Amino acid sequence: MKTLRLDPFEFESSSSVEFLEINISDKKYGSITPYQNLLEFAVAASGRNDLVELGPELQEQDIYVFWSIRLYLNRFAKINVPEPCPWKIHLLYEEGLDWDGVIETPDKYIRYHWESTA
Repeated sequence: MKTLRLDPFEFESSSSVEFLEINISDKKYGSITPYQNLLEFAVAASGRNDLVELGPELQEQDIYVFWSIRLYLNRFAKINVPEPCPWKIHLLYEEGLDWDGVIETPDKYIRYHWESTA
């Protein structure tokens, strides 16, 4: 699994208070399957051993921060999110300015955790 951790200095404004962590894993490395499913990946990426099921599946129009997910996955992880997005997206946690979710693409698992202290 590859992990990108971005502090406020990586964002547009020098006074940004955003933090972002992106975890990415290929579904297969040759003949090796590191995670059997999206839930197993979510547990490993988030460190939440108490996670027994994924949150609700969402569509991009259900996620008020989806524009930033698309923008930041492209900018920081070089992952192009198609429009409209057909990928499975599950919410793990959302409260105020803290959004944590997992995404399943045809060949990758992605955890996207964005928060702001604004």
